[in-house]
This record gives sequence, C-alpha cells and structure tokens, in this order.
Amino acid sequence: NGEHPLECMFSFICSSNNNIPRIAKMLSSFRERYGTFMMDIPARGEDNGGSSVSSLTVFSFPTLTSLAHATEEELRGMGLGYRAKFIIETRNLLVESGGDDFLLDLRTQRDA
Repeated sequence: NGEHPLECMFSFICSSNNNIPRIAKMLSSFRERYGTFMMDIPARGEDNGGSSVSSLTVFSFPTLTSLAHATEEELRGMGLGYRAKFIIETRNLLVESGGDDFLLDLRTQRDA
C-alpha cells in the first residue's frame, strides 16, 4: 500500500519551503536519531571528502512511540527549523486521536 501514512505526513511537513537534497538530509537525520537500525548495505564509491565508503546504514522511519520523548529543541538541532514545532504538534494530535490506527483508518474513509 505504499508509504506508511506517518512517514508521508512527516515528510510532507519537512518539504515545506525546502529543496529535495535538504529534505532528504532532514529525513535521514530523523531516521538515524529516532528510527530503529535495520541493516548495513555494502556500498562502493566515495563520500564528499574523497574517502571510500564501505557500507550504507539503513534505519526505519520513526514510530509515534519512538518519538514520544522527542522535543522541538532536538528537532531544531537536527536542522528541521520552524518545522520542528509542527512535527511535535502533529505527533501530539495523532497520539490523542488514536495513533497509527487513526491514520490507517483514514484510508477507509469515504470523501465527504
């Protein structure tokens, strides 16, 4: 069924007034800080400094549970800027509304 609705929603918030490389960097930092380690993938090539890259570490997208203690200040420190406030407010609203179940139920709702 494609991208998980939580990932889609937070990615959309990060995309506000932004460019693709910066959005990708923000979401990568978000995953590394609050997501769960999934795997290391062997990679070839060089990083920006000319050093050889031997693997790519993959993290899952954070869950509402893993974001429970995230603060606006932490998110701002990761480069999310003014978007940090909206991530925290959205997280709180989703938790109050039923969390992932609420989001997944939206898929079954008919347009009014």
